Amino acid sequence: DLEFYEPGDHVAVYPSTNEASARYFASHFGINFDDQLELVPDGADAFVSINDSGIPNPVSADYLFMKIVDINKEPTSELLQILAHYVDDDESKKQMLELSLNEAVRREWIVSTGARISNIFDHFPTLSTIHLADKSTGIALLESILLKLPKLRARYYSVSSSPQKVGNNVFSLTVGRVTWRGGDNKNMYLGFFFH
Repeated sequence: DLEFYEPGDHVAVYPSTNEASARYFASHFGINFDDQLELVPDGADAFVSINDSGIPNPVSADYLFMKIVDINKEPTSELLQILAHYVDDDESKKQMLELSLNEAVRREWIVSTGARISNIFDHFPTLSTIHLADKSTGIALLESILLKLPKLRARYYSVSSSPQKVGNNVFSLTVGRVTWRGGDNKNMYLGFFFH
């Protein structure tokens, strides 16, 4: 009997974003979760980026936000700078620009608020296109940030079973759940440790 793996080998597991978070995020662009989005490049550089990005074309909003882009990451300085152009009020725009230009302020803000890409609209309500009821503005916003959003990456886990015991079609993974407090000692975080 041929063995395909051994204990200690690693297997790649691709995570997905939970549906509730993905739906909530998509709604702020004025698109429905089952909408099909066609990615149309607006220049030669964009065409190469879209073709090399691993994003199918067309792509459904649910697949895009659950399986391709990682909206659970912290907003980068570059993303905040782009998003600042879509904020309706001057105070929020000023804050977003400061966050994008001052790394220490951005880090402090992320630690104290738990900011993630998925909840960026909670921190800057006038960024959302929901109040505008204008789908074209939401699509323009999504187009401007799509290639700046991080992609979901595989997580590698150690195989802790033996094919001699369970066969080649079944294996067990070693995963540990961890919780910790952030630097402010106020926010509790949950994560997974894997080897």
